[in-house]
Amino acid sequence: TIPLADSITQWRFSASAVSPEGKMGALTKHIPVFQPFFVDIDAPLALTQNDEISIPVTVFNYLKTEQSIKLKIKEAPWFTLLDKPERLLVIGAGKVAGVRFQLKALKPGVHPLLVEAHGSELGDAVERQIKVEPDGKEFEQTFSGRLTKSVAQEVLIPKNAIDGAISLYVKMYPGPFSQVLEGLEGLLRMPSGCFEQTSSATYPNVLVLQYLRSTGKNKPKIEAKALKYIKLGYQRLLTFEVDGGGFEWFGKAPANNILTAYGVLEFADMCRVTDVDSAVLSRTKEWLYGTRKSNGSFVATSKGYRDGAINDKSDDHLRTTAYITWALAEAFPNDWRLKKSLDYLAENLKESEDSYTLAMAANAFVMAKDNRARAFVDKLSKLATEKDDQLFWQAKTSSGAFNSRGNTLTYETTAIAIHALIKSGQKLTKANKALAYLIANKGSSGTWGSTQATVHCLRALLASATGAAMEEGATVRVMADGKEQSELTFTKENSDVLRIIDLKNSVKKGKTTVRLETSASASAIAYQIVASHYLPWPKELMSDQPKALTIDLEYDARTIAANDLLKARAKVSYNRPGTSNMVIVDLGIPPGFALETKSIDDLVKKGIIARWSLAGNRVTLYFSTIRNGNPIEFTYLMRARNPVKAVTPPSWIYDYYEPELKDLAEPVSIEVTE
Repeated sequence: TIPLADSITQWRFSASAVSPEGKMGALTKHIPVFQPFFVDIDAPLALTQNDEISIPVTVFNYLKTEQSIKLKIKEAPWFTLLDKPERLLVIGAGKVAGVRFQLKALKPGVHPLLVEAHGSELGDAVERQIKVEPDGKEFEQTFSGRLTKSVAQEVLIPKNAIDGAISLYVKMYPGPFSQVLEGLEGLLRMPSGCFEQTSSATYPNVLVLQYLRSTGKNKPKIEAKALKYIKLGYQRLLTFEVDGGGFEWFGKAPANNILTAYGVLEFADMCRVTDVDSAVLSRTKEWLYGTRKSNGSFVATSKGYRDGAINDKSDDHLRTTAYITWALAEAFPNDWRLKKSLDYLAENLKESEDSYTLAMAANAFVMAKDNRARAFVDKLSKLATEKDDQLFWQAKTSSGAFNSRGNTLTYETTAIAIHALIKSGQKLTKANKALAYLIANKGSSGTWGSTQATVHCLRALLASATGAAMEEGATVRVMADGKEQSELTFTKENSDVLRIIDLKNSVKKGKTTVRLETSASASAIAYQIVASHYLPWPKELMSDQPKALTIDLEYDARTIAANDLLKARAKVSYNRPGTSNMVIVDLGIPPGFALETKSIDDLVKKGIIARWSLAGNRVTLYFSTIRNGNPIEFTYLMRARNPVKAVTPPSWIYDYYEPELKDLAEPVSIEVTE
């Protein structure tokens, strides 16, 4: 007896045997899996509070006899039925019949929807999970640090926060590795349409495997899984290589030398854990050196994010040269050609006080084992800013090699500086203070804004991993308003395990005090307190502050008939001087609608977007560039499938390299009639 999943499909059964006489035999047969009577629910993936929808339920009767069916939807507190909970059907032999149950979603959360069918001959039941989003805008609070002593933190939730959509939890990181694993999970939730975004799912696995092998914590099962993801990512990354050499974000000529250098940096780390085609590395190295000028500098190639530099001693060229030289030094430290670029950096960075460029240059000198490394690390160390026993480096430049700005650029600069300090073996006390700064500024998903910043932060954390010390039996008590919620014990053996303590049942509107009581031996442990709530839309969206990126979204109708097409018109704009590069637009598909994918494919053919992807009820569009004063307008189509009265999910626009630059399109009401 072999239990099989009840999906209607066909399984292939293979058997082989060897007889005592040494004879071999094999057999392959097909096993159809089929139910003569079953029920199916065409349920939406997500709804918003107060959405009303008619959910189709289909009954399939493949028996040779007629059946009398009592169809029943199980009522639950998260929704209100707008019609009867039971239906009586008579379905003939070999026939299919359908009904609709109309309901109104009430409570946020992920809820089960159960439909039972009781027949005169056979019965069935089916359950689907439906996510109900709060009808409002999310606000999040995070508080992070190291447990050098007991900590008390007040969390304030507004009185008008939406009921049922308030959360509070504490995360404990007993070591750097537990933070890296969370960062990997956070990166996996990011878009993955281009070379750099694809690397976000690959690079952290490389770093994790390096760490496990170096610390002796590796296990065959973990290694096999990590190698699987690394090899899949590696094969996908190769698809972005341009004919003639080099890589580009979407694999379209001409290649970009800054992005190619990032690929070299990743492939250099990848070589330490798995095989990388030496021919790929060789031709990529030669292509990079082929873009170098005779004086040893590198100039950003066309279509790069650092276009428009005025001369080869400008900040743009110095940053580009430092970044590419660092990557080449990591991958090919013994190549004789490296010295010319190092000489160029040494000569032209004498007067520079830009921490970002100096941090990359310091790494290049350290990895090349050049005797000028110590002077660069010393200079970099003096440029750090110390505040509240933490250190960080702030770039003098307005943007990074990949267009990161603001806080994201500060995190990236600090991480690269930490890496140089640790690898050089110098200023380790400052490196530890800077690590505390990164930990304190980590987002709730375990990331630091963009892919670049996050990957460099993870590299810095893992470079520091061997220095993390923890005394046996370190304990932390988690309290909420004076009541103990959990007591955790940490040891060296469980230092790679992230702990999450859910305080949802303890948080309330108004003030909640979270206290972490710890022994002095717990100083290696980092923590993060995360609270979130939702506020109703209207008041919160009113703002006179100009936004760097904006999205306007309109629909050609608010009421349409089932099976008709709904046209959406979008306008996206960049409102600062210059350009915004790698812009992501995340469009919500209303419940009861299906995207007409051809309308999005047409945007690619017209060159409006570079690529797109569809996941659940959201479609993600990738824009290579949006220039100030040149807004982009486009339309797309959705087909109404089921009667519904709902609000559209929020649609977002944000800069991939500076995620704090974002805007959303306010949800609107849509009704689909029979």
